[in-house]
Formats: sequence, C-alpha cells, structure tokens
Amino acid sequence: MATSTDPDHFFQTTSSLDSSTRKAVKSKNSLGDPIRTSSKILAVILDPANDAEDTVYVAESAGLVRRVSLETGSKDQIFRSPSSTAPLTSLVLIPPDHAAPELIFAGSWDKSIHSWSLSTRAPGKRLVGGHTDFVKCICACRFRNGKSLLLSGGADANIVVWDPVAGEKLQILRTGHSRGILDLAIDPTTNPRDPFLPNHQPHGSYPENQFSFSHHPGDD
Repeated sequence: MATSTDPDHFFQTTSSLDSSTRKAVKSKNSLGDPIRTSSKILAVILDPANDAEDTVYVAESAGLVRRVSLETGSKDQIFRSPSSTAPLTSLVLIPPDHAAPELIFAGSWDKSIHSWSLSTRAPGKRLVGGHTDFVKCICACRFRNGKSLLLSGGADANIVVWDPVAGEKLQILRTGHSRGILDLAIDPTTNPRDPFLPNHQPHGSYPENQFSFSHHPGDD
C-alpha cells in the first residue's frame, strides 16, 4: 500500500495551515545574512579554541552537531551519532573551562548523552542509564585536580552526575520538581568551599570536597 508524508494529503486545521504559511514566509527571510542549517537549531555554544570568537557549535533536531563560522557561514565539521538520529537538545565541552577542549557532549531525546572527539570527530562514550525521559540540558564543572564532572537534567525531573571521561553514572539527584529540568547552571557563590571550577569561571584553586544541590519549595 502506498504511503505519503506530504501534508497536502492529510486533513489540516486552519490553525495548522496558518502556521505553515508563517513558517514558509520566515524561511525566505534574508535580513541579517542568516546561516541556514538542514534542521532546527536547539542549542548553541561558543568554540573556545577560536581566538576570534566567531565560531560556534550548534545542536540540531536532526540529531547532529555542527561547527559553524559566524563570519563566513561555513559548516566545516559535522558530528553524527552512529546509533541515533534523535534531536540533540544541549551541548557542553570537556574540559569545561579549557581553551582547548578535547570532547563535546550532547544531550538527546533518546534519554542518553552522546560524545565526540573534537580532533577526530570520532564518536566517544555514550552516557546511558541515567534518565527515563528526554535529556533537556547539560553542564560541566572541573575540580582543582583536573577531573571533570558532567551534570544533566531531564524531562524526568532528575539531575544525573556523570564522570564524562569514564562514561560512568555517579549519582541521581531526585529534585522533587513536578516538571522537567529545562536548564542547569552552577552557582560558585553558594559555598566558598565548593570544589568545582564552573565553565564560566577563570582558572583558579578550588578545594576538592563534596558538592550539593538544593531545591527550594515553590520552584515548580
């Protein structure tokens, strides 16, 4: 039996048709010299290895990561997962505060976190078994001894702590939120003894100690 994915072959509401028309008009916009990708961009991070600060990594709904030059529009590197084409929602580099990071990680709708080598673009370890729903966000921190940790937030309302190099799940933090975790950021001012070097913090000395997260009533 013949099948079709053409939307004109299916019943559509007036609202759906209006939305399609708006998207078609927006897709023709040329103001600001837009850089076009093959699918929707879901996350963007700066490439710290580029001194001109005009290169970024983007995560796309087609399940791939691209390195994009904002100056020329070139997309010279593509990172793909060999096992999934699920949308990628978030990105982080490891080591998180280093001028020459070695790995890039991407949270995915497939409930896992994919990784690649920045130098070879070869797929690395896939972090699995931490979330029961979409991975919505990821962030990273680094101990004074150089060890990095990766933290992920999911639609399951849990935060998972990972060893990104070993690919091991270290802890699941059940936040008590009634909805998913949409974003994560590490607050270095909460406790001066906190052990990590956040990805926005300059190099410095931090003691190696325990870390904690707090959930405030009424946050949901």
